[in-house]
Amino acid sequence: MGGGPSGLDAPWGRVWRQTLKKADATMWCGEADGVPISTEADARVSRHATSRAPRRGPWYPVTTMGALNIRGIEKPDFDYLVSVLDRWWGGPAGQRAHPYFFYELGEYALIAEDDGRVVGFLLGLITPRKDSGYVHLVGIDPDFRRRGVGQRLYERFEERCRSEGVPRLKAIAAVGNDASVAFHEALGFTSEEVAHYAGPGRARMVFTKSL
Repeated sequence: MGGGPSGLDAPWGRVWRQTLKKADATMWCGEADGVPISTEADARVSRHATSRAPRRGPWYPVTTMGALNIRGIEKPDFDYLVSVLDRWWGGPAGQRAHPYFFYELGEYALIAEDDGRVVGFLLGLITPRKDSGYVHLVGIDPDFRRRGVGQRLYERFEERCRSEGVPRLKAIAAVGNDASVAFHEALGFTSEEVAHYAGPGRARMVFTKSL
């Protein structure tokens, strides 16, 4: 064997990392219809709510990855996300973070936190038959894009799905969202444009990954 670079140190590895960083600069996942992205810097996280998450649970303990913590969601996190999501997306988006994904499915939700500041989130679920782990919505603070936050959220959700024997991951995006396609394919997803996926004349990009 030669002594050349391998893995992420090889040329293809550097391209892979750059693809993730570029894709992480946008909102690339969720049931969105191409909402533009805001470049406005966001305020620091506010934590004035007193309620706690009903189901944070033990599966998502705080883990540190460099300066980034990935942990389960709590009620102050959800309240904050609803208040800033329009700015993060650059358009109306707050309704996409339906309370159902906190109160009924909060055990699957993830928060990315940097020095006490919420900088990203993932809302998802595992289907009742446990045949899919579905990523519903992901958001990244504009100040923290191109830093791999989205990748780390996906990796943590994938760990959860694997631990429960779920055989695949799934996500969707609007047709034409090239950044989303690049991001998901870099993480090992296959992508397919499915006509009428969301109803007549409403095609979507569907991403799947076998575990």
